[in-house]
Amino acid sequence: MSSFFNANILTLLLLSGFLAYVGDYLGRRLGKLRIAIPGMRPKTTAIVISVITGMMITIVTLIILTSISEEAKIALFKSRELSAERNALKIEYDRALNVLKDLNESKEKLRAETASLSKSLEIKKRERVVFQPDELLDFVVISPDAKSAAADYEKQYLTMIERVRTLASGFGVKTRTLEEIWAQLRAPLMDTAAKLKPNQELVVYLKTTQRVMEGEFLEDVKVQAERNRIIYSKDDLISFDNLIGQAAETEHVMIDGSKSREHIKVELMAFLEKVREKVKEDGMIIEPFTNFDSLTLHDMINEIKKFNCKIRLLIEITDNVSIVGPFAFRIKFFKI
Repeated sequence: MSSFFNANILTLLLLSGFLAYVGDYLGRRLGKLRIAIPGMRPKTTAIVISVITGMMITIVTLIILTSISEEAKIALFKSRELSAERNALKIEYDRALNVLKDLNESKEKLRAETASLSKSLEIKKRERVVFQPDELLDFVVISPDAKSAAADYEKQYLTMIERVRTLASGFGVKTRTLEEIWAQLRAPLMDTAAKLKPNQELVVYLKTTQRVMEGEFLEDVKVQAERNRIIYSKDDLISFDNLIGQAAETEHVMIDGSKSREHIKVELMAFLEKVREKVKEDGMIIEPFTNFDSLTLHDMINEIKKFNCKIRLLIEITDNVSIVGPFAFRIKFFKI
């Protein structure tokens, strides 16, 4: 490519020199012969011929240059369009820099959150905490019927206690024998059964009273009971809108589908945590999203990305939900 351009430049120089020589030669020759253009003196004619020769040098040079170089043609005849494109590219570049700045800020924020979560996880690993205070261990639902008797309730309670022992053992937490635990909890458990009213379901559950770490004994379990009831009916909607129907920005119910997948994931997890807090406030004693796995989360992120714009989220109840679940729901998306 370099030798090609060098040859072209050499050709242009030789051609320009030749044309200059011809023009000078014609001017001198016509001057000696005193040939003149009608209406002009010979000297003036020689000057005019020299000027025309110089113009021809320029014209021939441009013709040859534009025929062998596309870049020269663009520079000569499309400079205005190039300037407009350059300005447009500069605007896009500045916009891209702003987007990159926002992404870097989001990245730093996510990195800080990740570091914080990692630190908390490491602390938890070091402490080997298995159960937190006031954590639900297990529950049973009892109801009075013609065949129910104290022995039936006792059997249900013993089965629940055995499930708790199995759960604790799986996490490396020690427990007393079934007989020892039953001796401790029999009175409060059987008292709840005695207070059961006709046509009423009662949820009886066990909770921790303190933090329990791996290797420790699970002791001081407390008994609680409350009437089982429906907290959400089918087709109910759970949203965080204010009275005039405008989504409150502080409630994290708006997600921008044009953002990165990681950003959408963070916002979606914040929304689900907000729903979890509300459901627990409304009376549910179990964790509502126990069956919400990473595959479901991945599919939801894909669906949000398809909108490629800001959307509003709410929860629609697909079946009646009691305080012990299951939390039957689906998430609905609305384009803003």
